[in-house]
Amino acid sequence: MRSFWGRVFLFTGLLENQKGATFSGTSCIPNNKVKKSYYIESKSKTRIDADKLEEKVLKSLCYTLETESELEKHSKNLSEVKVQKISAIDAEIKLLKVELKENEKKESEIIQGLAGLGSNAQALTIQFLNDQIGKVTTSKKLCGERLEELSQEL
Repeated sequence: MRSFWGRVFLFTGLLENQKGATFSGTSCIPNNKVKKSYYIESKSKTRIDADKLEEKVLKSLCYTLETESELEKHSKNLSEVKVQKISAIDAEIKLLKVELKENEKKESEIIQGLAGLGSNAQALTIQFLNDQIGKVTTSKKLCGERLEELSQEL
């Protein structure tokens, strides 16, 4: 893991070639007198520049952590938006249910009014009440359709 110059080789024993042979860390000072660090696999004499490899791995790790953090923020934001949307849909469903009950009550009152008129009713009165039933029926239908749309949005 550590060379005699005190450098830590992070990937000693972790890097393997295609045949499963592991790499170990080493350093040398070539003719230009600049210390170089390598991971070397002794049988094939394959060398990998340690500084470049470690830099790339660390950059990739940092990028991954930043990306995961951004994904977490985005996911949290999406969750909040979803909760807001569900709350709005829930509120609309409650209002539609109240409207449906009111329409059913109106419809019942109109039907009772028609039944109570008997044979003494004038044609205009009957026509008016029939028109009111049509409006209530249309309103109930629209409420039902909207409730169906909202249930599919959830």
